[in-house]
Amino acid sequence: MSTSVFLGRQPIFDRKRRTYAYELLYRNGTENLAFFRDPDDATRRVLEVAMLEWGFDRVVGDRYGFINAASGILHSGILEILPADRAVIELVQDMVFDGTVLDAIRGAHARGLRFALDDVSTTARPGFADVAPFISVVKVDLQAVGLDGLPSLVADVKALFPKALRLAQKVEEHSE
Repeated sequence: MSTSVFLGRQPIFDRKRRTYAYELLYRNGTENLAFFRDPDDATRRVLEVAMLEWGFDRVVGDRYGFINAASGILHSGILEILPADRAVIELVQDMVFDGTVLDAIRGAHARGLRFALDDVSTTARPGFADVAPFISVVKVDLQAVGLDGLPSLVADVKALFPKALRLAQKVEEHSE
């Protein structure tokens, strides 16, 4: 069994190209790839490395750390070890916002954790209105929406998540 630990740390930049945060990602090895069957296990491994092996402060410094979470992580209790002042729980694209998920989000939010929506290409998703009060960041998927569809989506996101920071993701060129 390998004792090597791999963690992807992808910077999230502001529009002046300053590092705003880091997305912490599961990686299998030195290649920038991730293969996993269980997204909850991948997140547990990321948190194990970030919190126990290296330390959250060492991994993200004074920036925010975005951590992907499927519904199993929300119910696992592991979110309680995260520093509420700098951790952002990134809710995966296919999350179903049922009552138990909303209760878990509500409880973690009450403890000070922030939440982000990942890969948003439409606001017409079931449960978005219910989860809206707990969302601090909306990551808009530029590749899925395209530059032509962006103004309309941003207006919809502003209306549904008025207090949320809006981030463009999958931006490939400075001109975008």
